[in-house]
Amino acid sequence: MLLTVEVDGAGLLGTAPAERLEAAVYVYALAAGGTVAGFFARSVAIDLEASGERLAGGGLRLLGTLELPPGAYELRALVHEPASGRHGLRATRLEIPAAATPPFAGRTAGRGSRPDSWLLAADGDGTALGLLARAGAGLPAALPVLTGETVELDLLVSAAVPPERPAPERFEARFADAEGRPLARAAAPVVARHATDLPGVERLRLALPLAGIEAGSYF
Repeated sequence: MLLTVEVDGAGLLGTAPAERLEAAVYVYALAAGGTVAGFFARSVAIDLEASGERLAGGGLRLLGTLELPPGAYELRALVHEPASGRHGLRATRLEIPAAATPPFAGRTAGRGSRPDSWLLAADGDGTALGLLARAGAGLPAALPVLTGETVELDLLVSAAVPPERPAPERFEARFADAEGRPLARAAAPVVARHATDLPGVERLRLALPLAGIEAGSYF
């Protein structure tokens, strides 16, 4: 599983940054009963003289992988800045089905997405970046900034579709607030379909209309 962790740059810098900043990122996948089913850790050192402005304007995007069997998990991401002792913790739920590759959104592609200045740190052996290259997908963003009336999104989905269940021609995007309350819906048609070098996975290009969606932060 490809994993993206985004750390806000302003929060990571703090109030009095030095010339060099170090951050440790730990990600745990907890199964039923609290057992650790998967683990990912990475330490990152940032030269603030060279990259401090970019970090302040965006943040740190960490790319890695987790090998998990089908099941329900709680993902916990801990970010620690050892010089000051500051840390942040975020948890989210994850469900991996047994029969199919779960779809997930890649970075917004083409017109409608705003470039960002986030710093990228990938896993040391290149596995995560290699998976993206084989999928032909852009770098995924945990918090993409969408602008315009229509944006294009990439989805990686299972290519093994039974004949009695044809591939979908459109998806539905559901917008919700932080508490999960539904706020809006939008139908996103599939405008392109591409094979990938990943076994059993194809890449779909969706056109997501944003007309009528008010500005704000959504799930």
